[in-house]
Amino acid sequence: MTVQFECFQEGCPFLVRAASTDEIVHLVDEHAEYAHDLDIERDTIESEIERM
Repeated sequence: MTVQFECFQEGCPFLVRAASTDEIVHLVDEHAEYAHDLDIERDTIESEIERM
């Protein structure tokens, strides 16, 4: 199953799709840290993942 995540920061075009939730969590965690200087909890990321 494909999953995707779209950044919820205003004006940020980050959108990622992957085959697993673990991969999405890893990529989003890196994006949040480097692009927005944020530390997002895994539960928060998982609640925003869309399953396709």
